[in-house]
Amino acid sequence: MRATPLALVALIAVTGSSPALAAATYLGPQPYNSVLDSPFHYLPHSYFYLEDFEDNALNTPGVTSSAGLAFTNGSSTDSVDKDDGVIDGNGKNGHSYWSSYSPLAFTFTFSAAVLGSLPTMAGLVWTDVGQVSSGTPKYGNVMFEAFDQNGVSLGAIGPFAVGDGEDTGQTAEDRFFGVEYDGGISKIKMWMTNSVDFEVDHLQYGGADLTGIPVGSTPGFRAGDAFPNPSSAGVTVALAGTDDRLDARVYDVAGRLVRSLSPVSGHTLLHWDGLDATGARVPSGVYFLDLRDGAAGEIRRRALILH
Repeated sequence: MRATPLALVALIAVTGSSPALAAATYLGPQPYNSVLDSPFHYLPHSYFYLEDFEDNALNTPGVTSSAGLAFTNGSSTDSVDKDDGVIDGNGKNGHSYWSSYSPLAFTFTFSAAVLGSLPTMAGLVWTDVGQVSSGTPKYGNVMFEAFDQNGVSLGAIGPFAVGDGEDTGQTAEDRFFGVEYDGGISKIKMWMTNSVDFEVDHLQYGGADLTGIPVGSTPGFRAGDAFPNPSSAGVTVALAGTDDRLDARVYDVAGRLVRSLSPVSGHTLLHWDGLDATGARVPSGVYFLDLRDGAAGEIRRRALILH
């Protein structure tokens, strides 16, 4: 295990929640080679745990699993690529967590008593599938679901087609699935619609801590660093304390407006895909993201580099 203060991938789905809270934000499926690809890597935390299973055990604090077992390195192991020290397209020299043919889904349950508070962000990486009950061998569909502080489902995302026809450690297929929910996440669940023989890795969970402001209070407008930056495709910025009056605009170095982005509210992520207002890809170069919050009346500027 690693207890590492570790954020950023494109938004996939938003589902309903308690009327008093922002909706849950689902993230992924996102390619993942190392902890630097974590959608939570650049967010501040009151606590954060990354379970990489490299000590061949699930032993990070405050979490239990309904099924599965740690899977040692071997010819059919598919760990997160960087866990063996190098990104080389293969994860058989690391460790993962295997379903062990259990008919139950992976359900990871969090303990507020141990952690001090339920996590507000949680996720894991799907890495491989072997035997299947239907369809093409070594291919299938993944589902991911999260539950609020009362154990009520926040909705599920999927099915997402995964697999590459191999089960000997190839990592190009690895995908991150995650969720953010300010009300507290009691558990996350992953399953496949046609297999009980699959692996996961990099279970991660933490509590938001926006510049030292306790979870549950009302922080001011905050904007994180752009990630990845530079990028060949697009960049994402983590936001907090915004309202529906957020104005997000991308400019080129000459000050010309390139794109206005959709306003968002609450603690979420803003993604620019590198396209202009007409849908055309912009040339390589430096761009600026200006974020103006209507409530705070302040501007945050982030330099964005596309290559």
